[in-house]
Amino acid sequence: MRQKKVLVSLGISLIVFISLLFVIGTPKRVLSFPDPYLKEALIQVGVDSNDDGNISEEEALDLKELYLEGSLIVDLTGIEHFKNLEVLGLDQNLIESIGPLKHLTNLKRLWMEQNKIKSIDSLSRLTHLEVIHVSGNQIRDLDGLQFLNNLQELYANNNNITDISSLTGLKELRRLHMFNNQIEDVSSLLQVENLQEFQLGLNPINNFEVLREHPNYKEYWESQIQANY
Repeated sequence: MRQKKVLVSLGISLIVFISLLFVIGTPKRVLSFPDPYLKEALIQVGVDSNDDGNISEEEALDLKELYLEGSLIVDLTGIEHFKNLEVLGLDQNLIESIGPLKHLTNLKRLWMEQNKIKSIDSLSRLTHLEVIHVSGNQIRDLDGLQFLNNLQELYANNNNITDISSLTGLKELRRLHMFNNQIEDVSSLLQVENLQEFQLGLNPINNFEVLREHPNYKEYWESQIQANY
């Protein structure tokens, strides 16, 4: 009899415990951000929806757009948890490495102008990207972009880019702004079939005239071609 009472008591305790779990909810996973400026910027733009001073995984997954311009961010570690982002703005920070972005495979639009970025090959897996802004960095090549078959617009002015061969075959690319780089050869653009607009001034291009052979050649391109003679 006593044993039955113990069992009944345990059963009631278990039911109460399970009920409390449903009422209170399972503990939310708190995310870690080594860069305090990143965490502070996220809180300032309202990602911390329950005002507990932390960012949970649930709060991160709720977002589709995020703008963190001018926030002194150096380290992006932790941003990889924002897996549902489609738009991300990181202009005017101090970012050098963009490795954590490789996990944001839903991104469609990305702003990273005026940082200290030297390589963008971490973007190679972000095949939904349509628009990229990376002007005002220290980028030397476009490795990784050759896999972005949905890319429509690329803005990469004021960098140190010498090689644009990674753009070869990007059939959706329509707008290309690469003013003030170190580009010499633009022949690979002949295979960017749907190119509509480009800005390539202040580059040491030695074969600009090949663009007259482009299948989508426009008369207004001639002013840029002539300017390079």
